[in-house]
Amino acid sequence: MKDIRQIRAAAFERLQKLDTMGKLTARRVIQEARNPRSPLHHAAPWTWDKAVAAQQWLEHQARVLIESYYVTVSVEAVPIEDCGQVVAFVRDPEAAPGQQLYTAASGLRGEAAQLVLEHEVVRIAGYIHRGWGIAQQLQLQEEYITRLGVLVEELAGVPA
Repeated sequence: MKDIRQIRAAAFERLQKLDTMGKLTARRVIQEARNPRSPLHHAAPWTWDKAVAAQQWLEHQARVLIESYYVTVSVEAVPIEDCGQVVAFVRDPEAAPGQQLYTAASGLRGEAAQLVLEHEVVRIAGYIHRGWGIAQQLQLQEEYITRLGVLVEELAGVPA
């Protein structure tokens, strides 16, 4: 039996072959992965049962809906332009791994709030690392660092 590295390497090789003219679509990958002899078939936890897949998709859409709600936050003695929108619901920090459970962000305090913040920072770090890899491939590292700096300054309220 192949280990995960071999499976992923074979799947990546197949994806490169499927990549025509720099355009790879999810539909094409799924079509290929349906074949049990394809390395893509074993590279992801596919759900081929249509009823189960439909339920999973509906649950995904429900999570997107939950995560799309924002609330406007305002604090007295703060100029109106300092008010902003923040997410209304976050993943419940007490949820078991793999459990999709959300809670109102406004009600979190103490350790639970710290856990949610840590989760967000880890998630953001993942995106930053992904962006850095892309910047390296495109040879745009300096521009990437500059853009990140501008975003941090905007967040901190530092005038440009």
